[in-house]
Amino acid sequence: MINTHRRTVAASPERVWEVLARVGSPGDRLFPREWGGVEAPEGLRPGAPFHHRGMHCRIEAVEPERRLWIAFPPEHGGEHGFTLTRAPGGGTTVTHTLHTRPRGTDRVLWHLAVGSIHNAVIEAVLDNLERTAGDGTLARTGRHRHRYARLLRKVAGRSRKRAAKIGGAPDSALQRLLPVYDFRSDQRRRIHADPERVWAALESLTPDELPITRALLRLRSAGRPRSMAAPFAGDGPIPTLVREEGREVVCGKVGQPWHLRPVTAPIPARDPDAFAAFADPGWVKAAMSIRVDPDGEATVLSAETRVRATDAAARRIFAWYWLFIRMGGAGFIRLEMLRAVARRAEQAAPA
Repeated sequence: MINTHRRTVAASPERVWEVLARVGSPGDRLFPREWGGVEAPEGLRPGAPFHHRGMHCRIEAVEPERRLWIAFPPEHGGEHGFTLTRAPGGGTTVTHTLHTRPRGTDRVLWHLAVGSIHNAVIEAVLDNLERTAGDGTLARTGRHRHRYARLLRKVAGRSRKRAAKIGGAPDSALQRLLPVYDFRSDQRRRIHADPERVWAALESLTPDELPITRALLRLRSAGRPRSMAAPFAGDGPIPTLVREEGREVVCGKVGQPWHLRPVTAPIPARDPDAFAAFADPGWVKAAMSIRVDPDGEATVLSAETRVRATDAAARRIFAWYWLFIRMGGAGFIRLEMLRAVARRAEQAAPA
């Protein structure tokens, strides 16, 4: 996929490069801070790091007055950058080009949100470049409002500004593992069956009963065949951390799920103590609990997910990922599971 933005700036390539060369520095006046800012801690030179919202890129080419090119991390693939050319009528034509190959869910998210955000950010950069390198004004005013992108930023901003919360039943395994969290979702269903039947239905649930989940997994894997274990049999893609038979199962892992190929932290996969103690910066700790609680003659089945970031940078970038997966149907997966378990348990309950 190729995405291109172009702007003619009323200034020479030398002046435009003078401004562009400050990107990522303490004196950077280009990248809008409301979108997270960028950092070039070692300056602009080939091979130097270039960071944006927790994404660790690398500067690929620096050609003064001509080109600045940046490579995405290998797990994302692709590159982007600025090219300067003298405009025929005077001034400088600045072109920003993005080359990438989003696959599966990433392609969907590009059309739902990422593309709009990218367009808004680059147009804001070009606006700032035109103001700073030129005479302080824009040749065309009132353009590129990007209302949808601003709405997405506002929603994600609420998540980023939300204080870490403490809560939950003190006897819950999830509460013991992750008592403090930054992000949370909680779905519940009251089922007309006793807790034993609900637990049995949960354990015997099969992938065939979860068509929405299977469809979303196919989408994420770009249509490639993908095996799907019984959701709570203990051998699924998310390791089981705690299992209290007949009461609660908690699955969780520490990782960086926002990458095209999600990265898992180097800790024992099924060790609840290692999970609880992990605090290295740059990661998120995510845990999901499925819990059965008696409620009179019925049972409440709850699915709760909590996520705790280990530092502010991880919290900022995960806020976008959290928004994307919620838009992409994560809540439907939980609700489908609750419905399927309720159907099994109530059909098995005595009349």
